[in-house]
Amino acid sequence: MTREEKIKDMVINIFETYGRKATDGVLQLWLIALEELTDESIAYGLNRLIKERTGDHPPTPAQFIEYTTTQKGCQNGEAEARQAFSHVWGLIGSMGPYSSPKGLNNTLVQAIGEFGGWKSICTDWTDKSRPFIEKEFIERYKSHRLYAPLNPKPLVGIIEEKNQKAIEAPAGIPKNAVDPPQIFAALCQVVGYKIAEDQKFKDERADELQARFKVHTTGRND
Repeated sequence: MTREEKIKDMVINIFETYGRKATDGVLQLWLIALEELTDESIAYGLNRLIKERTGDHPPTPAQFIEYTTTQKGCQNGEAEARQAFSHVWGLIGSMGPYSSPKGLNNTLVQAIGEFGGWKSICTDWTDKSRPFIEKEFIERYKSHRLYAPLNPKPLVGIIEEKNQKAIEAPAGIPKNAVDPPQIFAALCQVVGYKIAEDQKFKDERADELQARFKVHTTGRND
């Protein structure tokens, strides 16, 4: 069973629990909403949904996502912070430093960022140091729980970091040079090459640059 099929099956079962039928349109909306969540986050959210949710209506995708990242009914955030730490610890074991974690709330992202980011915690957090790290993490998480930043620095794994570096423009290339002829002209200036006056030559080189750029960023040459 594919990931898409598993999510659809989960949503269908959730709706049936409330005596409702999930239409094809509803299933597509759920797939879009959950596409950035890890399988572990979805499983965690479903477990909490089954144990905690009350009411006569099935949850919306947004409500389900809340179950994947927060703990209901916490007074001072202690239980929520402990649950968050356990969730992150599980992601480290299942994902490792190469993949970038998705679907984490801003509080989690900020707290992890203060430990040096995703790669750092995957490398530095060990079973031996867990008691000390857990205590510090809980305090940091609680401090950001009510005032989490709206746009914390994203958590990036090794693969995504390498891909970002691979497409960074060399020094001297304007960040707004997105048109192939502009990029070609800027590249020539960086290396000290005088652009030919022939417009056809410039267009051909620009097309070649665009094709090479596509191959390096997407792996496709079609």
